[in-house]
Amino acid sequence: VSRLYLDPMSAAEIVDGLTGAEDPSALGLYHLTARTPDMYELFLRSGDRETYTEIGYERETELLGETPSEFEEARFEDWLAALKTARLLEDWADEVGEDRITERYDVGPGDIRGKVDTAEWLLGAAERIADERGFDARAIQRARQRVQHGVREELLDLVGIREVGRKRARRLYAAGIETRADLRAADKGVVLAVLKGEKTAETVLENAGREDPSMEGTEPIDPGSVDGIGGDEGAGGVESRDTKGEAGGDDQARLGDF
Repeated sequence: VSRLYLDPMSAAEIVDGLTGAEDPSALGLYHLTARTPDMYELFLRSGDRETYTEIGYERETELLGETPSEFEEARFEDWLAALKTARLLEDWADEVGEDRITERYDVGPGDIRGKVDTAEWLLGAAERIADERGFDARAIQRARQRVQHGVREELLDLVGIREVGRKRARRLYAAGIETRADLRAADKGVVLAVLKGEKTAETVLENAGREDPSMEGTEPIDPGSVDGIGGDEGAGGVESRDTKGEAGGDDQARLGDF
């Protein structure tokens, strides 16, 4: 624990939550990290207790560790505040736009960044703890990568490429380029049209390992005009759990996105 610079109480909370957990969901892991002393929880505001109590019951099978009784006022309030924090992190990892998150949770962009960075660090520590104790850490790794990049699971391969953030990754995915292998084999004209700039397209292709990334003489090609790709889902076609059309909006670019 000392090597992880983790509060011992945080480590104990993580171990308790992971013990016996099989393939935990991202929400369950975000809630677990939000309950630790190392995470500053969001405050519960008027009406939040009822809202997050309902969410807690709806998704109780995903939540790790012990759920305090509603009659344990202070503990239950802390548990709900952690759930609210976890839902913010889940929204971010579900590609909900920054403007929508700031409005929904009454926070600023810096608050989102702070929660994301802390969750990424705590989940990294949870991975180490899981490895040391012989737990399966794959779900923790996925949850960490998703909150780090702010993407759904299907974009993890693409956002692993330098210069590809969640906005570019979603555009590539919507154009039928779903992995770095697809990117290495894709029509350069489609890549150019999606990434909107020769230098950017060349850099991304080079980072993906394409042998000849040069865009010299390449003309943009509308992805929808190429058989088998594009389809009806545009760059904003992803839906979050309770919002539509936010995932691909330009407001995603606020937290270092591109």
